[in-house]
Amino acid sequence: MKHHRLRARWLFAIWAVCLIAGIVSFVSPAYADLPPRPIKTPITEKEKPTPEAPAGTLLLNTQPSQDGLWSVVQWQGAAGNWHDVEGWRGVVRQGRTIWWVEQGHWGKTPYRWLVFQEEGGTMLAASEPFALPNSGEILIVEVGLPD
Repeated sequence: MKHHRLRARWLFAIWAVCLIAGIVSFVSPAYADLPPRPIKTPITEKEKPTPEAPAGTLLLNTQPSQDGLWSVVQWQGAAGNWHDVEGWRGVVRQGRTIWWVEQGHWGKTPYRWLVFQEEGGTMLAASEPFALPNSGEILIVEVGLPD
């Protein structure tokens, strides 16, 4: 019974996120040189440990685990410059940040994760470049923080 209530909550959460993402996609201005923006709200593990297909999961894992840091995902353009993914930035909680990857972004590369002391603060670390996960895949990006 508890499992059914939890599943119903997740289905409602998925529906709400999809609704919000649909509304945002209609009112957001289009930029020809930027990829489409993903969901704007980070998803905590307590809210949704594993998304249901069709979605990939991108997980930042800082070492050592720290609360309150700021993270940003970036993509690399054809000229070699890195650009923030507008919707994939937020506070790191318990050393982790999770984003869903929609079908239009599966397997795209290169991306990287940056970790800052705080929003607008000093950059602490950058991950190695990576390709976004495909449907049902969980990509864990480990980022070592300075001592």
